[in-house]
Formats: sequence, structure tokens, C-alpha cells
Amino acid sequence: MTFTSAPAVDALWSTAHETGRYEALVESFRTSVVAAAVGPVTAKPLLDAGITPLVPERFRMGALIRLGCEHLERTGVRRVHSQAGELELRGRALRVNGVRLELAPAPLLVVRAVMEAAGSVLPRESLVRLLDQGGAGHALDMTVSRLRAALPDGAAISR
Repeated sequence: MTFTSAPAVDALWSTAHETGRYEALVESFRTSVVAAAVGPVTAKPLLDAGITPLVPERFRMGALIRLGCEHLERTGVRRVHSQAGELELRGRALRVNGVRLELAPAPLLVVRAVMEAAGSVLPRESLVRLLDQGGAGHALDMTVSRLRAALPDGAAISR
């Protein structure tokens, strides 16, 4: 999440306090959300909350965007070698052996879970819960079917 002014950070903190979500918000910045500030003045309220933001060397919008893109390139891309070949996940785009596929949200959730499992078998129940369909195995079956159809080699997703 990028910040271009200290008042923007203060407004976020204020809203989070008003809604009772401040602690959860700060925890998310400490664990899974990356903060980026355009300069040291903007970074100060983040640092005061115990969050270390990315800050570009030049305190300019272009430098902030470039720094964010470089960070995402280093950390936001998941790569896995599978029986289908090289899988690379960038946001909503999946590349299989260099071929780009756009995935709908449900198949994307399944791909992310499979990639994070790093070769471990995922229990069907955990995938059903992941799709949040109240235990509806049919939703998982349809999602896996759509995922297989989207992949160059549908057999890469085993049963």
C-alpha cells in the first residue's frame, strides 16, 4: 500500500481506530501487507506504529512506483516446477511454460493453495473450505473442472 503524505497515514489510522480495526490493520502491515512511503515525513507515522515501510532514495512519486514494482518483482511472484512445467503466478495471471492464462477468482484460489502447498497433498475438505461454499463439494468439483480446462495440460491437476 503506497502512501504519499503523512495525513493519509493518519486518516487511515483514525478510521481504523473508529472501526475497532487498528490492531488488526497494524498486524497486517507487520505480516502480509507492504507499506511504501514517498519520503521520511510520510514514513514517520508508519514507523511510530512499528511498521518499516519501503522508502525510495529520491522522494518522488516515480521513484516510489519504481520501488514498489521492484519489490513486487522480487517478492510477489510465485514460481513452482510441476509435472505440467514451470508455473509462475503474478497477481491474477498464471503462466504455464511461458503461456499466460487469466484465471477466475475460484480457480485462482485453488492454484494459490496448490502452489503454497509445495508438493504436499491438500485434503479435499480444506479446498472446499477455501472456496467458502458451506461445505459444497460440487463448487470445488466445478472449480477444478474449469481450472483443468484452462490449463494447457489439464492432467497437471490430479484427482
